[in-house]
Amino acid sequence: MIRFELDELNAIPEWRPVLAAYRERGAAARAAAPDFDGWLPRLRSIDGVAEARLPAIHGRLMALGFLRFQIAGRSAGLQYQLTPEGRQALDTSATEADFAASLDSPADPEQPACVLHSF
Repeated sequence: MIRFELDELNAIPEWRPVLAAYRERGAAARAAAPDFDGWLPRLRSIDGVAEARLPAIHGRLMALGFLRFQIAGRSAGLQYQLTPEGRQALDTSATEADFAASLDSPADPEQPACVLHSF
């Protein structure tokens, strides 16, 4: 994965909840049915994301390689799956966000800013 995709994911705050929702629903489905194949029906509502924006977000996440889809048939329609890159982007972005937040937090006055060792 290149930096561009991560920057895109971090730039649009609605994208992360969509990926996270697919990861959470996939984990729940896997826990409920060990033979779960990883494909989920399209999520039509996600907290904090306008329903009208979901089609465009799905398309962009697929274009970036974070989601993939398959046609499941006339009655089931499209099914979606988080890609390995999508999982990595969620994990990497969370780690980077935590790191950035730690840089913004004030230093603990009880802890030295730097420890030098002499041998």
